[in-house]
Amino acid sequence: MQAFPTQRKRNFAAIAVAVLLVLLAMGGLAAAVVWVGGIDEVLEIVGIAMPDDREPLASTPRPRPDASLEATTTRPDLSAEDLEPTATPPAAQEPTPTTTTRPAGTASQPSSGSSGGGTAPATPGSIGVSQSGVSQAQAAMYREQLQSQGQIVKLVENDISAVTIGRASGTSTRTTIPLTVSYRSGGSLSGSMVLTNIGGKWYFSSISAGGDSTPAKPRTVDSGVVSVISSQQAEEGNQTLIKDGLINGGFVTARVDGVAAGSGTATLNITLLGGSMDRKAARLVMISKEDSGRKYWFITRFELK
Repeated sequence: MQAFPTQRKRNFAAIAVAVLLVLLAMGGLAAAVVWVGGIDEVLEIVGIAMPDDREPLASTPRPRPDASLEATTTRPDLSAEDLEPTATPPAAQEPTPTTTTRPAGTASQPSSGSSGGGTAPATPGSIGVSQSGVSQAQAAMYREQLQSQGQIVKLVENDISAVTIGRASGTSTRTTIPLTVSYRSGGSLSGSMVLTNIGGKWYFSSISAGGDSTPAKPRTVDSGVVSVISSQQAEEGNQTLIKDGLINGGFVTARVDGVAAGSGTATLNITLLGGSMDRKAARLVMISKEDSGRKYWFITRFELK
């Protein structure tokens, strides 16, 4: 009967020893797991792969501090000027050229504060037609009348008694009429009269006879004189007399009956004779311009009375 309890004690001691061994084994295993770096490492060592279905945690980036604050707080050795942002220079641009139009025939004036040792003004030249409102054709007409001063002055001074008018020849824009000029002092000279068509209107360009010398030109084309010539000779009465009486041979003689002088003007009283038209009384009007101490005359009107 006493053998049974002894047997129970032996069985209990064996179980206790087994439990103790198991606990010791588990502790050693846990220590080994920790030593190799965790359960994943242990599984990898024994060849068991775990499914990689775990999503990584999203990392939130840490906001960067403001650059100016960082510069201020981390670089106390810099001055306020050093911390100013450097502006990027703009791309270089071509300067736009500006053009200043100065009428030709005028010299540039020195400023009021300039000394007298500057460059002397240049001698004015012929005025630019675009700056005076005068066309090339009008400027040419003006200059041709300048070249005709020899005979125009003789008309103004009543030195010419009569002019014989020949047959016109030329083009639709420029016509030349041969002349024979008779003088009160006696004798005559052969010459010519040139008419120019500008914009459908006929104008006196030049009158010459014999070996007229070329006079000195005024320094500028006077747009005021050109305006008077253009407006007055363009009138219907002038155009009819020029076309019918001179170009189409309506008259063959212009007799100068006298000159009426005014302030800067001269009016020739003329009798037109012969040809295909009846005798008519007409007038030739001229105006003067002074330049460099010399007076120049220009034909502005040729009309019936």
